[in-house]
Amino acid sequence: MNKLLFLSLLLMTFTARADVEVSSQSPDQVIGKELAPISFINEAGEKVPIASTKQGQPSLLVPIYTHCTSSCPITIGKLKEAIQNIEFKKFNVMLFDFDDRDTTENIKEFRNALKIPKDWQIFRASKNDTQALLDSIKFTYLTESGSFSHSSVIVVLSPEYKIIKFIQGTTYKVHVLEEAIKEAIYLGKNTIIVILVGIFFFFITSFGALFYWMKEEPKDKMSQLLLGKSH
Repeated sequence: MNKLLFLSLLLMTFTARADVEVSSQSPDQVIGKELAPISFINEAGEKVPIASTKQGQPSLLVPIYTHCTSSCPITIGKLKEAIQNIEFKKFNVMLFDFDDRDTTENIKEFRNALKIPKDWQIFRASKNDTQALLDSIKFTYLTESGSFSHSSVIVVLSPEYKIIKFIQGTTYKVHVLEEAIKEAIYLGKNTIIVILVGIFFFFITSFGALFYWMKEEPKDKMSQLLLGKSH
């Protein structure tokens, strides 16, 4: 009887917590992929394409919701502390409100209550766009009496919004954040370099083929090139 009472109390304690930690999936197959091409709703209530929010710098994407009473405030507080000690400041922080019921006023109150830095952006989206974005980062949650049980995670993004790394939990070591941001910068630059190298070799190969073609039969080939076929 005592065991049954204990288990019942334990179950009641668990279900009463709306913000217990639930594992967020971060499989390797999403690393390197871009965020879903959705439209954000900014703090002014304006709908903006996600591409228009890129600022040419790495970003830290943090899923939150404004009525969260435990993990979200803790995540934001710990992240603020860690960022104060990061010397390299060329990155963005984006909070994504995954509760499509939240309003512009809810977000304003949330920002003021937690003293969120002015340069941190807070976005939300329509129900369908919200789910698309969460699917693209493999973020899951449980619904409990109108609230959500979810994990605390930071998604490190390249300047092109490609997923670089997941940082789980609410304890953020400065060197871990710095290394993740630098990795995002490097991979972002590396992508550009790969594209430029590809274009370079395309032109080299094309001109090489043209040179070889002209070398074999210069007179006939030049005539075909300049005048085209007469028939």
